[in-house]
Amino acid sequence: ALAISDVFAEGSDLESLKAKNARAPLEGDEAATFKKLLSASAYVSAFSLASYLFQLIDSDGEAPNDTPEPDFLFDTPQDAVKSIVAGLDKAIAGAKDDADLMTRARAFARVAIDGLLARKGRFDGIGPFENAHIRIDVDDFTLDGFDVAPGKRSKPLVMTFKKPEEV
Repeated sequence: ALAISDVFAEGSDLESLKAKNARAPLEGDEAATFKKLLSASAYVSAFSLASYLFQLIDSDGEAPNDTPEPDFLFDTPQDAVKSIVAGLDKAIAGAKDDADLMTRARAFARVAIDGLLARKGRFDGIGPFENAHIRIDVDDFTLDGFDVAPGKRSKPLVMTFKKPEEV
C-alpha cells in the first residue's frame, strides 16, 4: 500500500514537493498543494490496502452485519495504513476459528472500501490514480484505479461418476 502511494507521488507533484519540503518548509500555495496531495496519497494507500485484502481473502461464510468502519486517518500514507490495520484488528477480534476470521476480514475489507469510496469526493488531486493500472504478479493482485475487482473465488470441484450400467 505504501509502495502504491509512492507510485501515486511519482505521478503527481507530490514527489517534487516532498523534496522541496525536505530542504525548506513550504509556504503559501505550495504548502496547501503539498497537504492536499499528501492526503490524497494517504487515501490511495488506504484504498490499495483495503482492495488488496478484499481481493486476496477468500471466504465463503456469511459476513457479519456488525462490521464497523475503520476510523480513517488521512494525514499521511502511514497513518492511513495504520487506521486500516487497526480496523482489521478490531474486526477479527473474537473470531471463533479460521473460517470466521477470514469471513470477518473480508467483510471488513468490503466495509472499508465502501467507506473509502463514499469519501472519494473529499480528495482533490487523486486524478493521476484514476487511470493507474498496477499489477503484483506474485500475489495475483491487480489494481485499476478505484475500480473494485471481485475477490478470489475458487469454484468447488464437482465430480460425477457414471454407474456401471451407464458405461
